[in-house]
Amino acid sequence: MLLQIENVTVEFSLPGSPARGRHSKNRLTALAGVSFALAERETLGIVGESGSGKTTLARAIVGMVPVQEGRIVWMGSDLSSTNQDSRRRIRKDMTMIFQNPLASLNPRMTIGQIIAEPCQIHEPGVSKTEIRRRVAETMEWVGLAPALANRYPHEFSGGQCQRIGIARALIARPRLIICDEPVAALDVSIRAQIVNLLKQLQDEFGISMIMISHDLSVIRHVSHRIMVMYLGHVMEVIPSRHLLQKSCHPYTRTLIESVPVPDPKIQKTRELPVIKSDPPLMNTPASGCRFATRCPIARDSCSDSQTALLEVESGHWLACPYCELPPEFESGN
Repeated sequence: MLLQIENVTVEFSLPGSPARGRHSKNRLTALAGVSFALAERETLGIVGESGSGKTTLARAIVGMVPVQEGRIVWMGSDLSSTNQDSRRRIRKDMTMIFQNPLASLNPRMTIGQIIAEPCQIHEPGVSKTEIRRRVAETMEWVGLAPALANRYPHEFSGGQCQRIGIARALIARPRLIICDEPVAALDVSIRAQIVNLLKQLQDEFGISMIMISHDLSVIRHVSHRIMVMYLGHVMEVIPSRHLLQKSCHPYTRTLIESVPVPDPKIQKTRELPVIKSDPPLMNTPASGCRFATRCPIARDSCSDSQTALLEVESGHWLACPYCELPPEFESGN
């Protein structure tokens, strides 16, 4: 496996209140025992409403936030036990594409300087001539003319800025790209271009990807597997081709049913799903399943302990002992 996440827990101290020990009300648990594995050339999609821990997980993987418990294993090496020099070398193989394309680019630097920066950091011995060649080559990969390298970010559209961000992520030849809502700030017409570009680059260079998004249509289009998160826990992991038919966790089904229908007449008459009550406060989580307070099939035992992921069929993992596959699939059809 390229990447293994093993029981990772991330907590933050709440502003204005000193922490008084682990798991206190002065601390917020953003991730609680998250585990998954990512193979070479695979894309894992991560979905969930705001506050589910998607971005925190991405930042923990690349070392932007500390991990309190668990391990992040990169190609067999535990990142928590590596020294700073080793971590810097590994960082060359992990890059991120951020949600707001313009805000993620330095307005004082030209496009060429922005794209070249990862090479200058991770490969200081490379000549300026070689860096310029790589910048021009990478700009062509993402559909930008190399002649634009001396312009500044404000001179480009949102879609072009996101292509610049992708070029910056690609120039160091990474093995993993983490895409944190890469098309959320773009128009619908531009989203398809960026998503197709990412798929094309993955096929061409054999890159693994973690795709974070609220948009299930985007996730299904680019991902091999989909991981559904809620308040720092993994609710379900399922192959993307089975998402609509075989997903069975109530939270996953609610996300699917909330996707708008393209036909305005049908959409206007649809009865949208409603999850009862509000989510619990993250600094005072329930002792059991975090979705139990809002789940339509919850039982008394759901409040006792969080269920570990159970494999209900090959490649399909579920954090609920009471969810069942749709009847037409129970026999493996």
